[in-house]
Amino acid sequence: MIKDLEHFRNLVTSKEYKHIFILSSPIIVFIAKLVINNFSIPQNNVILINSRNTCIDLIGFKSIYLKSSILDRFIKKFFLFSYQGFKLRKKIEKISNKFILYCDWDNREVIEILNSKKLVGQVYIEEGQLSFNNFPLYSPKKDRLSQLKRLKRWRKNLKTMKSNDDIPLFNECFNKEAFAFFTISNKAFPQVNNDKKFNFSDFSILRDNYKPKLLGQKNIGIMCSPRRLKFNNWEESITLLINILPENTSIKLHPEYYSNLNFYKKFINIFNELNYKKHTICEKSIIVEAEMLFEKKILYGPMTYLITYAPIFGSKFIYISIY
Repeated sequence: MIKDLEHFRNLVTSKEYKHIFILSSPIIVFIAKLVINNFSIPQNNVILINSRNTCIDLIGFKSIYLKSSILDRFIKKFFLFSYQGFKLRKKIEKISNKFILYCDWDNREVIEILNSKKLVGQVYIEEGQLSFNNFPLYSPKKDRLSQLKRLKRWRKNLKTMKSNDDIPLFNECFNKEAFAFFTISNKAFPQVNNDKKFNFSDFSILRDNYKPKLLGQKNIGIMCSPRRLKFNNWEESITLLINILPENTSIKLHPEYYSNLNFYKKFINIFNELNYKKHTICEKSIIVEAEMLFEKKILYGPMTYLITYAPIFGSKFIYISIY
């Protein structure tokens, strides 16, 4: 295993290694672009895994779509095992002899990939509120029993966690074996030593490659994750959002709405019936952080990582309560 960031710098341009990026949200796409450019990773060595139906056009290299079947979901629900992650590992092993994995946290799919004997190193990419929690690094174990016990602890917390809870009790998200943590905020990964963190401050490559779609649109609404909304309370929360936002605001949806078509349809149906202020929904390809590079914005939303990011890009975040 690669043990430190300096060793990574020396190996990163080698044709011997594939670089596997799991892209599960726009901010990960944003930072992954910075990583690939900053470390001059050869395009032929990059493999993107499209998770949660995320738009990856900004990078646009060879990709694998992480598709979930009914069988995958059944096995996940009743056995906690990710057959989807297992199949993904097999695909990665067929196209690479040695690889480095880039991900946001150790979810079920990631754990399956970490079990590969061809893995030589792991990197974390800052993504959302989870990255800012004061979580210690945990010691990963390769045996199935230990991994199952960890997943049971995760599921127990998931079942007991309230919709308005911001910090989960389960904290085994980032493991000690990772050699690097890539961030755009120096507040991310507070328990990680600085010699393992690489904080990006130069975003010029994004300005050169991203085409802004919200120029002239000053206000952006941020819609929370569907898990925050009670089953029978969607209409009330969406009404609050519509009422609070200034006229003709563009609303950016959480990635989970695009990964679950039922969530998306439910939101759009309610939104269209209530939308007397003529707000619009942002295209899936829009990256709010990239938009703020071209024009200062005013963001409106409930608790979200963008409350930390907005000042980095010279913009303003206004907290609103909708659940």
